Amino acid sequence: MKSLSDNTAEVIDKPFVAPILLIEIEFTGLTLYLSSRPFDGRNTFDDHVYDPIIKSFSPIRAGNINAKNYMLSAGDFILDIMNDIPVGGYDSFSALINAYDWAFSTVTASQIHESAMAAADKIDIFRGDIENIVTMSREAVSLQISDIALSYKDKWPITIVNTDDYADADPDDVGKMLPQVWGSCSRVPFRAVDAGWLTTLAEDITDSDTGNIKLTDVSGLPASGTIQIDVEQMTYD
Repeated sequence: MKSLSDNTAEVIDKPFVAPILLIEIEFTGLTLYLSSRPFDGRNTFDDHVYDPIIKSFSPIRAGNINAKNYMLSAGDFILDIMNDIPVGGYDSFSALINAYDWAFSTVTASQIHESAMAAADKIDIFRGDIENIVTMSREAVSLQISDIALSYKDKWPITIVNTDDYADADPDDVGKMLPQVWGSCSRVPFRAVDAGWLTTLAEDITDSDTGNIKLTDVSGLPASGTIQIDVEQMTYD
């Protein structure tokens, strides 16, 4: 949990609080500083000058990654930036992002208040990457900013166990991600992608039954081999 500075704690204790959104976009070779409105007469905070060209922004949605099947629910928000004002040495924001590789550029969203003076007065509320340009017009450019979960998923190729690629996979492991090992690891669990063919008994048997055992399907069994029923293995030929 982040501790608030004395200045911020005093400000938010007042009945009417109007926080200012600060956005930092890290393009390769350029860092852009934007704000949701002018402040302090110079738009300067922590030695950075912020361009007040944020038109609007949506509520931030929290996200997560399912640890078992790696299904992603990325946190995100929409950022609307004015497109009819010069910024970063370009005539418009659309011209700027046309000159820089915007995909997966890192975005940090923070809040300050009117009386913010020191770096500790800034509260970081979201960090993510530019996932998509939602809309673009003469008036504004809308960016979808997704959290770091999306970056991991897109930058790290993964394999999900499926029956097309792994016909003999354990049914319990179908739909789950194959683990990826980085560096020296121990006790890394793996998926049973070659668990063998699976069938079921056509009728119940007891420990005293002799003779043939009927299976519902034998098409996947070789002419001779070993089958396992529960914890008991049986060899046939």
